[in-house]
Amino acid sequence: MTDKKDRPRFATNAKPTGNHAALKYQSRGVLLSPGELRFYRALREATEDRYLVMGKVRLADLIEAEEGFHSAAGRKISQRHADFVLVTKRGLRIAAVIELDDKTHLEPEQQARDAYLADALHAAGVPLVRFPIYKRYDTALLRTILGRAIRAPQLAPTEKSRHRESARASTRPRRSPRPETASPLPMRS
Repeated sequence: MTDKKDRPRFATNAKPTGNHAALKYQSRGVLLSPGELRFYRALREATEDRYLVMGKVRLADLIEAEEGFHSAAGRKISQRHADFVLVTKRGLRIAAVIELDDKTHLEPEQQARDAYLADALHAAGVPLVRFPIYKRYDTALLRTILGRAIRAPQLAPTEKSRHRESARASTRPRRSPRPETASPLPMRS
């Protein structure tokens, strides 16, 4: 341990050690693909700031194997991540895991991994919601689906959501309202 006066006041990794030249890494530049980013934005709007939306969370940080991290069950989740996780604003409690499915989820090997994920999350008591990738998302429908998955008491629509929905309704063709899309996401603390 160094003397207190020699320690930095904050942690820093700004200076490379000199061993970086042999390492073959490069930045990916962005965290989310364009399809994931579209969904993330729709998800943020659908949750109306009632939940925080976390992206690419490691499964082992969401659930744990009873036999421990180094068990077969622990290894199965240690290298995987959830596309999105809804957590409560206060306490960061896990409300739901959301997977965004592209065409690779039609392959048998991926379907087996998806089934294991669904079983593991169900065993841990964590709701899982799967959505296909689209170019556009109906945020009211997302809100309803997520609200049902979270299974908490329903709240009345917020003033912000009513205004946003009425503004959207005035810009799109009229169609009969669907009562199931009117219920907002529940609050959980």
